[in-house]
Amino acid sequence: ITFTATDAGGNATSQTVTVIVEDNIDPVASASDITRNLNSDGEVVIDADDIDNGSSDNCDIVSKTLSQTAFGCDDIGVNTVTLTVTDAAGNSDQVTATVTIQDVIAPVFVNFLEDNDTLRLNQFGRGLVTVPGIIGDVVDNCTDDANITISVSYTNSCNNVTKSGTSIMLDCSDD
Repeated sequence: ITFTATDAGGNATSQTVTVIVEDNIDPVASASDITRNLNSDGEVVIDADDIDNGSSDNCDIVSKTLSQTAFGCDDIGVNTVTLTVTDAAGNSDQVTATVTIQDVIAPVFVNFLEDNDTLRLNQFGRGLVTVPGIIGDVVDNCTDDANITISVSYTNSCNNVTKSGTSIMLDCSDD
């Protein structure tokens, strides 16, 4: 910076000074808690803007980072993440937030019987209805197939008798 002083007679003098401007004020990190649902692959990805709740700085924030951005089936429930905001001078601040991960996708039947498909009885006039296997399979985005609870229920329209369980045996009286 150059300073110049001039008197009434027009005489002037100048002085140059080097001034170093430092930003040593930390930004202020602010975060909100969020809830996210896993997708059909059992995954969800978030970024810092999903958590940021108006973080600020006396100059400009140049980066926002999260301690964790990818979540899966093992993360169902409450997770704590850290948001770090950094300004151009390298000053930073951190705040934690809660990310609640949910699995809201129901299991899906695949290769399943369609309405009005025929289930053929064996030579003894019986047919086993069970999932997985005989009439289809079931898959889920987070639960192993072996841990999915399956129930089968059938009500005979002639006598209004209901059969139910993990599998049921139909016979000629169930038509």
